[in-house]
Amino acid sequence: MSVGLSFKDSPREVVRMKNTSGAGVVAGDVCVLKAVAAGDEITTTTTGGDNQLLRGGGFMAVETIANDAYGRFLRKGFTNVLKVNGTTDIAIGDRLTSFTTAGIAKKAAIGDPYFATALEAYATDDSSGVIDAILLEPGAEDPSSVSSSGGDLVVTKFAGEFAVSGAVLTYGGARNFVNYRNVQTDSAACDVKVPSGATSISGINFLSSNRGTGANIVLNTRIDLTADVDNSAPVDDQDLNRVYAMGGGTAENIEVTAFDAAAFDGIGAVTSDDVLHIAVLRQGLHASDTWDADWELWGIEVTFA
Repeated sequence: MSVGLSFKDSPREVVRMKNTSGAGVVAGDVCVLKAVAAGDEITTTTTGGDNQLLRGGGFMAVETIANDAYGRFLRKGFTNVLKVNGTTDIAIGDRLTSFTTAGIAKKAAIGDPYFATALEAYATDDSSGVIDAILLEPGAEDPSSVSSSGGDLVVTKFAGEFAVSGAVLTYGGARNFVNYRNVQTDSAACDVKVPSGATSISGINFLSSNRGTGANIVLNTRIDLTADVDNSAPVDDQDLNRVYAMGGGTAENIEVTAFDAAAFDGIGAVTSDDVLHIAVLRQGLHASDTWDADWELWGIEVTFA
């Protein structure tokens, strides 16, 4: 009877590549494939979660290699000298990506490309960690695999204008949902699936267009727990004619405004895979609505506990 190798003892893939990072590298330094026609050059990166990891995978120097010199780099397999930063605590089994310091890895956040799996923990707030790890085929950290024990961030988009990575929201230029002040019936609605491990709603935010002049906007909100996996009766919570002070910032930037707690405190407990239906209606003709212009609602942000 033959016995296969363990994950840790699987064959290592070591390749000969040219270091053109502009400086020497040493054993444990993290590198990425450089975009050159020859396909035989690597470089360091100071981009956290560098997408170049998805284009060529991660490499780790296994020896000291001068700039513009060829040397050996680990492409796949076990190492005990991978350099890491522990500002975000690394636990055994965490995926690893590039850090903002050249040659260093860090724990991958939701959506980050990864190139290795940690086999040793490191939780010190510096870049001096040297740990056991396995380099593997690159991928992207799956949001569905992340526990909500620390509070999950869910950004619901009204169209494809956002790029979302973890808690970072990048606006791409399209404004596709506009509430006009003189039309009461303009509304937006979205569905949010409760993530694994979540038990309650921590908070909900409007993501809207800021402007230099502050004013009040009157909103009706309604939240329905529409698909309770425990087969409980649906729960409905609504908050009517709530006045929100908005604006007074940099025009066109994203303004984050918290829902009043009355809009969702009636929901109570939630369970993984429940679905929240969130609707927003602007009461533009209300006497307290002083915005007196289009209000551009870009999305809804929900945090669970």
